[in-house]
Amino acid sequence: MTTLQGNEERDKYRDRIVMQYLKCGGKLYASDYCVFGFDDAYNMLQYLMKLQREGIVRGSIDNKFRKYFELKK
Repeated sequence: MTTLQGNEERDKYRDRIVMQYLKCGGKLYASDYCVFGFDDAYNMLQYLMKLQREGIVRGSIDNKFRKYFELKK
């Protein structure tokens, strides 16, 4: 398996995990990047911003002024 194929498989798996977590009512913080298989918080934030542009998630601020993302309702 080439690295590109490995990355595509990882991305598909990561997408499934992220969407399942969101469907269960979870809130995604960029600081939780290692839990979801991202290399760093910046990569996870870029991924979440892409989902936000696609209209899948919305960003909010919690009571500790941390940005999180959740499914659009």
